[in-house]
Amino acid sequence: MWALQVRLASVRIATPQYRPSGAGSARLNNDAQPPATHRRCALNQEDVVKEFTERPHISMVMVADHAEATNGKLYANGLGITDIQRPVMQGQPLPPTAFSIVLSVFIPWGDTNRTIPLKVTVEDDDGAKLFDATTPLVIGRPAQLITGSGQYAHAAMQVVTTFQKAGGYRVVVNLDNDRDVRTWSFRIHDLFQQQKAS
Repeated sequence: MWALQVRLASVRIATPQYRPSGAGSARLNNDAQPPATHRRCALNQEDVVKEFTERPHISMVMVADHAEATNGKLYANGLGITDIQRPVMQGQPLPPTAFSIVLSVFIPWGDTNRTIPLKVTVEDDDGAKLFDATTPLVIGRPAQLITGSGQYAHAAMQVVTTFQKAGGYRVVVNLDNDRDVRTWSFRIHDLFQQQKAS
């Protein structure tokens, strides 16, 4: 991965202007105020940092039938599902539904070894929360990591819950207190079945 290092202390942004210095001549003057038609917005140091510094972000969030994150790898079955069917027996309680929430977060070099809040929520289409979980995300710097390189942190959350109704739901992943928010929508379908006669 390419790494761009900028030493802001050595950067100076100047907007040279021309100022008349007699009939038919002009000379360069960096101190003059630019004419209104030629004025440009200068970037201060904070703007440059915001523009070019990489930020932690969610690179992927999905739902799978089952998934595990092991040794820096994701193993998933049925990744990317958007429709979950559950058998519903008339006259019986609604059955629990099992699935996995899979996500990957990119952590830049400058954000390693710091605590980044990660919150995962499952809610219905009306915004009513079924549950949420918050965990601190801390990624270190392995000895073999190239200076300036970022890393991907993978996670798989096993979920077993009972949806009280069929319909639309979504997973909401919130990283670093709303700095990045991603969602994955899915639907629960009821397959009504008759009880077998004894």
